[in-house]
Amino acid sequence: MEKKPQYKVIVSDRACQMLAGHVRFLAQKSPSATRKVKNELMDAIRSLHQMPERFPFLDAEFRPYCVTR
Repeated sequence: MEKKPQYKVIVSDRACQMLAGHVRFLAQKSPSATRKVKNELMDAIRSLHQMPERFPFLDAEFRPYCVTR
């Protein structure tokens, strides 16, 4: 069996803040759905070390960006 390469996944502080904001918002609207969505997000992030091509950044219609000053 061929060993697949492992990638290091780096989640920026900005991305963490955005994800936390989404989870907090959802908790206000639907507390019962919050745990499920949070777990799905974390599982998807953790699985990127094996298949980073699953969520290609440059193919997305909307590309979030950071404004630096």
